[in-house]
Amino acid sequence: MKRNLFLVSLFLVFGLVAMSTTALAQNAFTLSNNQNLDARSEGLTEAVGTITFTTVSTGVMSPGDKFTITYNAPIVSLGTVYISESGTDAGSITVGTLMLTNSNKTLIIPVTGSLAGNSASPGTGLSVAVRVNCAQFYPGGGQVTASVIASYTSGTPLTITNVLPYPLAIVQPEPALSFGFGSDVWDSKYKGMSEVATVLTCLGVKRVGTYDNNFTLNVDESYIAALTSQSYEVDTLDPGAGGVGSPDVTNPTGFTITFSNIPVGVNIVAKDVEPCSTLPVADPLYCAGGTLGISAASAPVTTPPTGTPPVYTVSYTYWVTHEDADMPESVDLVFKMWSDGQIAPAYGASSIWANIMLEPITPASAIPLFNDTWEGPIVSGAVTPYNLDVVNFMNCMTTLLYPYVTDAANFETGLAVSNTTLDPFATDPSLSPWLANGSAWPQSGPCTFYLYGNGGELGIPYVTPSSIMAGSTWAFDLFGAFGVPDISGYVIGVCQFQNAHGYAFVTFNLFGDNGVAANYLADVLPDPQWYHRSPAGDALGETAVAPYWINRRLEKLLNYGWHH
Repeated sequence: MKRNLFLVSLFLVFGLVAMSTTALAQNAFTLSNNQNLDARSEGLTEAVGTITFTTVSTGVMSPGDKFTITYNAPIVSLGTVYISESGTDAGSITVGTLMLTNSNKTLIIPVTGSLAGNSASPGTGLSVAVRVNCAQFYPGGGQVTASVIASYTSGTPLTITNVLPYPLAIVQPEPALSFGFGSDVWDSKYKGMSEVATVLTCLGVKRVGTYDNNFTLNVDESYIAALTSQSYEVDTLDPGAGGVGSPDVTNPTGFTITFSNIPVGVNIVAKDVEPCSTLPVADPLYCAGGTLGISAASAPVTTPPTGTPPVYTVSYTYWVTHEDADMPESVDLVFKMWSDGQIAPAYGASSIWANIMLEPITPASAIPLFNDTWEGPIVSGAVTPYNLDVVNFMNCMTTLLYPYVTDAANFETGLAVSNTTLDPFATDPSLSPWLANGSAWPQSGPCTFYLYGNGGELGIPYVTPSSIMAGSTWAFDLFGAFGVPDISGYVIGVCQFQNAHGYAFVTFNLFGDNGVAANYLADVLPDPQWYHRSPAGDALGETAVAPYWINRRLEKLLNYGWHH
């Protein structure tokens, strides 16, 4: 969610003091908190909502008077209390040593010099910002609030007036970044994808070729200053010991994207950075005049293979170099993925997922400092609620067409399917080593057969009772599988492995004097997720042993095959 800046201004009304000429007049000060109530929920040392006291008419705070601000959370560290440089008394106002009490929730600001307003030239005042662990408010929401009172020792006894409404809202913590897929524009520029990729395990992902195997992720500011390299540590909030123009920031904002559950043999590398200002105006992610700068990706940090099957993670870190503080911005990050060959079928029900977090900085005194909370869209079925699936792996399948089957009258049809994913090309050392590149991964899985005849699907689909192992054949007869008598039609079989091949044996009165028999091989239909069946499988023809030319959109999702 992006929110516009808004200014919360409230008037602190001090009581009239009857006995002293140095007493404050009513409405002598305007009290306002920071203009932007957003703060990064990951922040462990986030400077939050500056409270500014500014004179609007004549009045004096004298030595011994004080401001007391009580927060609803412990203060991690103090920002700088500084004096406004406008007004007739600019430079002449001093404050004493700040005091924290009440388990670091209450800040006392003693006044050691005159803090006076002048009706002819108002504006003198002081401001204070503190650092709060905003992460303690998220998830679950909750604002950082403050109660402000003024204490006067000169003249009449102590007078206290609370801010209304009470308490004062200082900060609403929320995640700094939103994370998802990037712009469709990069489809044409990088031949990549701005949506989840799908990879067939039996093909893997091509390293080079017609298409780069790119996908694009977008990092977007949840609010206008979320990616500011100095975040809230800017002049008007926390100017540092050097005064206005010298922030306390010791590090820029960084964020890390981590890809997890990557199969060994699959590679992901970071490529280009595209600010939102480079997008066409019509793109939903376009931001006019944005000056967001992001460093190139750091060297990848990888973890050793773990788990079964072995998987690993790789992380890339980016740093914000400059940012436009007047508008929310985003950046598209392009990544390339390929495999070193086919991918084991064990990955067929798995995914590579990505996540993002603001980069924790050491030492603990660094400003800004973030926790390592992952953030991103909530994805149903993910291992954790904040994972974004970027690559899905699917096992290959084979679709078989048996164009004529019958059990009418004295006819009967026997059907068989062989799982030929066990072959000698990678196992027989006497064969050329080049043949190994084309060997199939041994796979297993069931087949489901659908019977059609008399203008409709008949009976319940027949599923092989068990997986057909690599190197095995499953045979059955038509009536025994479907139990439908006197039917002539065709059967389509869908097998959950590559390289299935079918055989049919049609007989008539086989054991009679006039018995006949005929046989044929089942056709292999192109995979309908790659090629629709009309018109004619995108020029492949109605049937094909294997696709040889692929340029549909799904191919751009990294399914172009593989080679070394």
